[in-house]
Amino acid sequence: MPLDTKDIRPTWVEINLDNLKHNVMEIKRITSSSVKICAVVKADGYGHGALEVAKTAISCGASYLGVAFLDEALKLRKDGINAPILILGFTPESQFDTIIENDITQTVYNLHSTIVLSEKAVKQNKKAKVHIKLDTGMNRIGFQPSTSSISDIEKIFSLEGVEVEGVFT
Repeated sequence: MPLDTKDIRPTWVEINLDNLKHNVMEIKRITSSSVKICAVVKADGYGHGALEVAKTAISCGASYLGVAFLDEALKLRKDGINAPILILGFTPESQFDTIIENDITQTVYNLHSTIVLSEKAVKQNKKAKVHIKLDTGMNRIGFQPSTSSISDIEKIFSLEGVEVEGVFT
């Protein structure tokens, strides 16, 4: 039975969507027109409501939405969000077909799983969209700064079933 903490920790957060809209528009205003904004809405928009935050961010200029897991991306798709969605974390290879079928972008951080993703995309006559994750010291996920990582990343760019949309840290 889950512990009910509402009496122990009576905390809440409210977000003003007009302020969110203003902030996204300000970022768009002060950056180059080529800059793309990824509004991260993982964990139900950090508890603020992923759908509402996503719709607001997209309506005022966000180009991408970021989520932690495939189930979050699929919920946004089910709720009518057609904007690009980037899964920021790990997805099991068994779910790669679902990623491709739903036009979701996957973070990649090793050559092996990217090859598997590419092969599955080729079988569907599609391209799997990916962002390459570089580890800059957090030691979570990402390609390590090494000669072998450079070689692996070069190979990813040549995979038939993969479209590299970006690189991030």
